[in-house]
Amino acid sequence: MNIRSFQILVPILAAIFILWQLWKIYRFKAKWKAIWPGILVAFFISIIALFPDVTTNWLAKTLDFKSNVNAIIFVLIGFLFGAVIILYDLYKRQQKIITKLTIELSLLMADKDDVDS
Repeated sequence: MNIRSFQILVPILAAIFILWQLWKIYRFKAKWKAIWPGILVAFFISIIALFPDVTTNWLAKTLDFKSNVNAIIFVLIGFLFGAVIILYDLYKRQQKIITKLTIELSLLMADKDDVDS
């Protein structure tokens, strides 16, 4: 088996990324709900980098593709589609929170103006 440089470099970078994400959870700077997709992607990328032929051929057989490259592209497009849906949901939630805070702030400012006059 011929080991290529990316088979060493990518898992090391993925391990650093995963440890960094876990450190953020430990320091209460992030929640597990926000971190787990990135950790999962880093783990799968490192598995694909460690065993590229075995993993991609298994993925192609499982998804019934003729080419392992097409299977990887299909899975990545599906992952990106899911990420867009999650980001859209986060955007809508942030819009609601900002609207609620703006209304509360304007009511507080109106109360303050009534008290001053």
